Amino acid sequence: MNRGPRRRRVRRRPTKRFYITIGILAAVVVLVLFFALRRPSYGELQEATMTFEQTYPVVLIRDETVYSATNYGQAVFYASEGERVSKGSKIAEVYRWGYNESLFKDLIAVQQQIRDYQENTVWRDVVDTGLNTLNSQIATKLEEVAAAVSGDSATDVIALERGLSELLNQKRNYLKNNVKADDELNRLYASETQLQEKLASWREDVMAEEAGMVSFNLDGHEQTLNPLNMDKLTRKDIENAKSGTSTIAYNKDSTTRALYRLVNNYTWYCVILADDSIKEMKKDEKFMMTFEGYMDRPHEGKIIGTRKPEDGGILYFVEIQEDIGPLISVRNAVTTMKKDYTGIKVSKKALFTEDTVLGIKVVEGNTTEFVPVTVVYEDGTDAIIQAAEEGTTLMAGSKVVLK
Repeated sequence: MNRGPRRRRVRRRPTKRFYITIGILAAVVVLVLFFALRRPSYGELQEATMTFEQTYPVVLIRDETVYSATNYGQAVFYASEGERVSKGSKIAEVYRWGYNESLFKDLIAVQQQIRDYQENTVWRDVVDTGLNTLNSQIATKLEEVAAAVSGDSATDVIALERGLSELLNQKRNYLKNNVKADDELNRLYASETQLQEKLASWREDVMAEEAGMVSFNLDGHEQTLNPLNMDKLTRKDIENAKSGTSTIAYNKDSTTRALYRLVNNYTWYCVILADDSIKEMKKDEKFMMTFEGYMDRPHEGKIIGTRKPEDGGILYFVEIQEDIGPLISVRNAVTTMKKDYTGIKVSKKALFTEDTVLGIKVVEGNTTEFVPVTVVYEDGTDAIIQAAEEGTTLMAGSKVVLK
């Protein structure tokens, strides 16, 4: 049977409208799936503690006054570094430029001759309990001085030398009062007196003008780095102090020379130089501070202010009202500042901003309430917060929305 010619099937090409329609349908499906599958995530407010701890190089500023003496070539110190003195206490003996240093050596030599003559000639065969006691005390003190000088003892060398000098004076007076002088001894006494008078003409006794803790450690930054000058300090001032370079230049032609400073050891300051703002350094905020090399002496410091000098950076001023101790002689230090923040802790994902107001979304049943908050402290993931509005209380265990 003849079926005739086979009809050819024509293939139709998709139109542009077809692709647009498919794209719209696909987008609708994706959005439906996204909103159908996406469920809000939640967090919980917790009662917790977060700790801030950072280390900073600092420059120390002390409430202190520098005192000068007649320009001198040599000084004999009677007060020790870090010793607390009262007004009128003897700080040192200074000898003006130009005095003959051999006078000291000659006086010591004569005094030694006197002791030898008294003990080995006049009292050679005399047994005296008082003298033996003094000799024993002097021998012990000499051993203590030697140990301190060699570093085997932490005892202050100046205090030991002062004690030794006092014992030697006691012995000299004891012998002078108990040994009958002959012609040779009188000659030695006369020579001693003459040398003492010559030295006295060059000597000036320096007495403490006020009460305070004494220090002989001077670097020339005392006038600039002074509490009265803190509102004028620049970045350059702090950097100069950090360099550790003394600005003191001694000139024998000057009429006076800085000798010591008296420090109020219960009020002192640390200055932190930062390139950027440190958000934790808020005024009146308090931190526990430990200093490298003095870790056994923690201090509490309070931020009392900041300054942005014209030459850049930010200066943070920390006040400490505790005994400065060995830091009385330190200008540059490294401190670790630490503070615990205890309160309501939340993930930073729970923080939202609505109309420029920072807050959290607290879930109560099927409703969500936006509660304005203030961040007290935060790290990379969490924050300690408090309610920003009076009368609002944040409760641990409350459910909050997360981003």
